[in-house]
Amino acid sequence: MDTICYDIGPYLLLGVMRQHMIPNCDGGIISQGLSKVLQAVQLDRLFDMATVKHFDGDVFPFPLKTGARESTDETHFGVTTKQRAVDQFVRALEGWLAKLELGISPDGRGHIGEIIGEAIDNAERHSGGTSGEGRWWMAGFMTTRYKANGAATYHCHFGLLSLGCSIADSILLAPDEIRKQVVGYTQKHKSKNLSEGTLAATYALQDGITRQPPGGVGMMSLLDMVSVLGKTDKGVKASVAIVSGDACILAREPYIQPSLELSDARTLWFNESNSESEKPSEDFVKTLPYNFPGTLVTLRFQIDPDHLKRLVRGSKRKHDNN
Repeated sequence: MDTICYDIGPYLLLGVMRQHMIPNCDGGIISQGLSKVLQAVQLDRLFDMATVKHFDGDVFPFPLKTGARESTDETHFGVTTKQRAVDQFVRALEGWLAKLELGISPDGRGHIGEIIGEAIDNAERHSGGTSGEGRWWMAGFMTTRYKANGAATYHCHFGLLSLGCSIADSILLAPDEIRKQVVGYTQKHKSKNLSEGTLAATYALQDGITRQPPGGVGMMSLLDMVSVLGKTDKGVKASVAIVSGDACILAREPYIQPSLELSDARTLWFNESNSESEKPSEDFVKTLPYNFPGTLVTLRFQIDPDHLKRLVRGSKRKHDNN
C-alpha cells in the first residue's frame, strides 16, 4: 500500500524471502509509483510479480545485482561478478548526475568504485555461513519527485543485503588486539537498552576495525560519500541505516559525517562529543527485539545540483589559490 518507495531495503529483503515462500499468492493491490520502481530495478522478477508496465521515464535504475565470493580460479579467469556490479553502479551514478548536468572526474569514479567494492567485500568476507548464506544482493534508483510549487527534486536510494554472520558475530573473530578493544567498549556501555551485540556493531564501523586486517575503512568511506553527495539545505537529509544481528544503526544528521582523528582514522560514535568514552545516543543506535541473520545497509540521499555546483566551484578556487 506504499505510494512512494522511501527505502529500498525492505523490498530487497522481501524479494529474497519470497524465494523461500510457497508460491500461492495471487492478486493484490500495489500503487503505480511503487510498481514502477520495482519494475525498474527488476525486483518484480524476484517477487515473481506481474504488474502493469510503465513507460514514463522518471525512475532511473541501478537494476538488481546478486553474487557471492568467487573462487581463486573464477577470479583469475576474468571479470568477477563484484567487479561488474561495481562498474555498473559507478555508471548508474554517473548517469544520474549527468541528468542534472553534473559529472564525476576519473579520480572520483575510481574512489566511488573502491567504496562500493569494499562494501561488497565486507558482504562476501563476513557473511559466509551454511548453505544459501553468504550471498549478496544490491539494487538502487534515482527518481524525480515534485514539490507543491512544481520544482523537481532528485532522490537516490541504494541497498546492499547479505546473509550469514552479523557484524557483531564477525568482529568477535578478529585478532586478539581488536577483539579486546571491542569487548572493552561493549562492557563499558552495555545497558538494558543497548546490547553487547549492538555496541560491537557500532565499534566495528570505525576505521581500522576489521576481522581481517588491514582494511576496515569501508563503512566510514560510504558515510563520507553519502554525506557529501546528499548535502542539502532545502530538502531531504541524507541517511544510512544498518541492520545487523540485533543492531539497528541510523546515520543521519547530526551523526553522519565521520570525524578524522589525529591517528588519521575516521570515527563516528553517535554522541555530541564524538567520543568513544561516551555511550552512543539511543536515538541513533538501537537494539532490536530480534536478531537479523546477516546485514542490510540501505541509504537515501537527495542530490541538490546547486549545492554540488557550489562545492565544485569552492574546490576549484581552493586549488587555484594553492
